[in-house]
Amino acid sequence: MWRFFGSTTGIRVTPRRSKTDIHLWHGAPRRLAPAVPGGAHDPLVPGTPSARGAAAALSLAACAFVVACNGSDPAPPPASKAKVFVTGQAANVVVGQPDFTSSTAGTTAAIVDSPYGNPVVAGGKLYLPDYNNARVLGFNAVPTGNGASADFVLGQADFVSSSAAASATGMNGPQTAVTSGGKLLVVDYSYNRVLIWNSLPTSTQVPADVVVGQPDLTTVSQGCSATKLKNPESIAIVGGALVVADTANNRVLVWNAIPTTNGVAADAVFGQPDFTTCSVNTGGLSGTSLHNPSDLATNGTKLAVTDANNNRVLIYNSIPVCAGACTVAPDVVMGQPDFTSNTVDNGGLSATSLDYPYFLASDGARLAVADSSNNRVLIWNSFPTCTPVAPATNCASTTPADVVLGQPDFVSDTADNDGTTFSTNSQGLNNPAGVYFNGVNQLFVADEGNNRFLIFNAQ
Repeated sequence: MWRFFGSTTGIRVTPRRSKTDIHLWHGAPRRLAPAVPGGAHDPLVPGTPSARGAAAALSLAACAFVVACNGSDPAPPPASKAKVFVTGQAANVVVGQPDFTSSTAGTTAAIVDSPYGNPVVAGGKLYLPDYNNARVLGFNAVPTGNGASADFVLGQADFVSSSAAASATGMNGPQTAVTSGGKLLVVDYSYNRVLIWNSLPTSTQVPADVVVGQPDLTTVSQGCSATKLKNPESIAIVGGALVVADTANNRVLVWNAIPTTNGVAADAVFGQPDFTTCSVNTGGLSGTSLHNPSDLATNGTKLAVTDANNNRVLIYNSIPVCAGACTVAPDVVMGQPDFTSNTVDNGGLSATSLDYPYFLASDGARLAVADSSNNRVLIWNSFPTCTPVAPATNCASTTPADVVLGQPDFVSDTADNDGTTFSTNSQGLNNPAGVYFNGVNQLFVADEGNNRFLIFNAQ
């Protein structure tokens, strides 16, 4: 696909996939690298039974890490309390637009512009990344009606500004937000960094305290090292560990603790043989290679990684333990028949196929995948599994998704598809670019192509 990005002088073209998206905006271009398409505050928490089991086997000092269900805390409620999501169901609430049929981008307290990444709810407040407006919108409560206005904003001085700024109070292309231990962390995609607030911001333009990926809060260069990032898409945190999908560097980086000073080096790397190699599918396409990894999620025991440009999701049946370069192979691949294939919708569009799986979420049981170029979100009621055939120790899952949102069935992929109108509505999606479980009965979807977030309540 080709994605077109506007600038003050014209249109900049960056390669992406086999389809075509056109995104234009006024002012400086936000996305500065090869484009990647389009926490419930419920992670695994130390002290819970599953956390104690994981902690017994892993040591953060040895680069062990446990990735949060959605990258934040606290622990999810028991799965028995969960209701169900239904294929093709309509969203209950829209945020970023006044109603379900509007999709015009804007810069106000109630309108967003091309949102990417996962939002987060913490302390009763909702933090919503607004990518093209270079800001994070803060709501004092999760909206229950359409078109709600934000109460405060990060990255800008007011609700009508959208200029990028390389500073502690500015940002450029914010994506996934997560929380842990009273801290807020936000991926700042185009500035190649992760911003950390040591306490949850509750007012406008509060400055970040710490930066990851840069030596200070005014440097924004990209790089390939243990201290640098290149267009990171998402993060996850639990048990004190920070895990970053360093997307354009084709790797996942791990910090054994959330950094408290600027420019701290990562402790481990996945997808590359060392901290200074960042090529696509290094060593050839395999279970340990990556091409634009974009998100991570866990049910508390298993770890899932979206390997977006390889059109697959990789699952580790237990949390890997490693230091430095991690060569642990995943146990399961989703979306492909083996670990050496990366075809779009391999085998045809279905309940198991993927076309640029972008973001992930888990509520501790379910796994939700934003299958962005298929304009849908797939939900498995439990993490997919498979049984290896000896001598193999890993395998491809053929477990179909249980639910699809954004499409009326598993063999459709048209944008804004409610089965009849094919225009912006409460059921269809257009390049979903973020998912987030708020508890077990509510799912947020960043509907990037429609400039909105949809909230789906389980039935």
